[in-house]
Amino acid sequence: MSDILWADEPIERGAFVGSAVKMSLGLGMLSGAAEAIAIGASSKLVMPMSEAVILATTSVVLGGLLAAGGGLFVGLLGAWLFKADPTRNIARVLGLVAGGLAAFHLWPSGLLVLAQPGRTPQAMAFFAMPFGVIGFVNLYTRFIWRWSDRRVEEGKSSGPSWLLVSTTLSLMVSSVSAIATSSGDYSAGRALDSDPNVLLVTIDTLRRDHVSAYGDSPVQTPNLDALAAEGVLFENAVTPFPETVPAHASLFTGLHPVRTGVLSNGHQLSGRYPTLTEKLGNEGYATAAFVSSFAVHRQTGLDRGFQAYDDGFFSGVRGLNEIRIAHLSLRALMRFGDPARYRHFLERSAEDTLGRSLDWMVAHGENPFFMWVHLFEPHAPYETHGAPGAPNVDHRAILADESSVQYGEVLTTQLRTLYAEEVAHTDQVLGDFIEQVRATVDRPMMIVVVSDHGEMLGEHEIYFNHHGIWDETIRIPMIIVPHKEGYDTKLVRSQARLMDLPNTMLSMLDLSEMEGTESGDLSPYMRGEKQRDYASLLMGRMGRSLSAGTVLGYRAAKQDADDFGQMVKFIWDTDSDSVSLYDLATDPSEAIDIHVSQSAAVDAMQSQIRKELGTAAPEGKGRDAAAIESLRALGYVE
Repeated sequence: MSDILWADEPIERGAFVGSAVKMSLGLGMLSGAAEAIAIGASSKLVMPMSEAVILATTSVVLGGLLAAGGGLFVGLLGAWLFKADPTRNIARVLGLVAGGLAAFHLWPSGLLVLAQPGRTPQAMAFFAMPFGVIGFVNLYTRFIWRWSDRRVEEGKSSGPSWLLVSTTLSLMVSSVSAIATSSGDYSAGRALDSDPNVLLVTIDTLRRDHVSAYGDSPVQTPNLDALAAEGVLFENAVTPFPETVPAHASLFTGLHPVRTGVLSNGHQLSGRYPTLTEKLGNEGYATAAFVSSFAVHRQTGLDRGFQAYDDGFFSGVRGLNEIRIAHLSLRALMRFGDPARYRHFLERSAEDTLGRSLDWMVAHGENPFFMWVHLFEPHAPYETHGAPGAPNVDHRAILADESSVQYGEVLTTQLRTLYAEEVAHTDQVLGDFIEQVRATVDRPMMIVVVSDHGEMLGEHEIYFNHHGIWDETIRIPMIIVPHKEGYDTKLVRSQARLMDLPNTMLSMLDLSEMEGTESGDLSPYMRGEKQRDYASLLMGRMGRSLSAGTVLGYRAAKQDADDFGQMVKFIWDTDSDSVSLYDLATDPSEAIDIHVSQSAAVDAMQSQIRKELGTAAPEGKGRDAAAIESLRALGYVE
């Protein structure tokens, strides 16, 4: 072909290497285009055509650069090793480059398959395929070029340049990819026109006592208060585990984290546990999620059942992490660099997340949908969002060197103020979003707003994290705004759990409950027909790392209570085998340990904890080292 220098003598070394690079570049662009097709077919990202084109083009460019680099290396090696027959030599180079590209994409999948019991033969097929690619490309290249050479000898055109052909094909294939990526099917074919929409909002790290609907609060939250006045406020809602992924896994499965094995943000939810999303999807709902933090990235398994799962945090090229070479580069940055410098790869603002979810509603709101929106603002590090008079303190810098920080009265007060500013900002943008949703979507809608856990702001000498199982982290705000009449109880005092939401929501939608869960149905409480305090096993970590130890507990109704929602809490540090017991009705700050005088209650709660631990599932599959470094950048350590 025209971009190869043919001669009877061995090809000149520089021209040989240049040809190898050009031919490899074309091969890599085709590989990048093929990868873009795969991304378009499997991605759950929600993006317009323009962003999909950018993603596909980036995949083509990165694939071409990767292969060109490989062509340069193999070309230099070939120019030194191979002394004759330029056609055969170039074919060898392209075969090796093509085999390298195949191995780059296939061998990681082979390793995943190999890790599964009984699938060694399938894994070996992944490992063997690149060698077949080497042979095929080698033979095919020699055949095509000899055919082209014969055409030249016959006085005919040798045909278009390989680089022109590969570029044209790459553009055509990447265009198909962009169309596939930007035209996801969010159908709700089996849903009824009368079915309501369901909007679930989880606000990461929001303390119950910072929502003014609950009473005295250091910050006013008028929009959350308005939702509470419109719907039902749960006075005593608790999370079973004050950590993001375990809590959200509990919310979607209706199971305690002990029974899913998801015990940290570094664990993945197994596919063996059905989710609320899958249930609603099977009922015909369109399902979409828009999340704000890598902590709930699709690697956690929380994406199961969602047709759209928008976790593309990098605003430059959304979905960049889907491209393998970019993914590996980002992993290297997180693994060997300073992850705190790359937080824009790991989280996004509430405005961005809510804006994308609203765009999706505008495009697909004619169908009944279930949408989950996750907001990350109250989570550390705390920021001012331009609030006038906010403290001039850099929480990011503090977290970067927290071991040397002394949390005195002044700094503690400043950070508490910043946390309150985060809550106020979240309330404002959420209120604007709800108003826009109601103006956009003309269909009855159930709204559920809840937190996954709270935050310690210096209480019990725990500063600005959610360690332990004190009530500051365990009690959470929970608000349900029904989509129909009949729920007249505005305040439910009974203790409710985060994992009670799935069957509660399904019952309110007149759908059958999820099987195999421990989720209760709170809808009778909301109608004033029933009261019951759901006791809850509690579990939390003692420090940033699981290796620092875990603490167990139990929160249950007082035996002599004269009303619902009067609770006692038992805390058991299993490492030191120390216990404590608090009467929360008379001692809400958990300052007076009464376990010595309540030995029978202590024995009963320890026995109940042991019984529940006996039903524990195997610990969930862990995420990779790069993911752990990314979590560390967000303030977690596994």
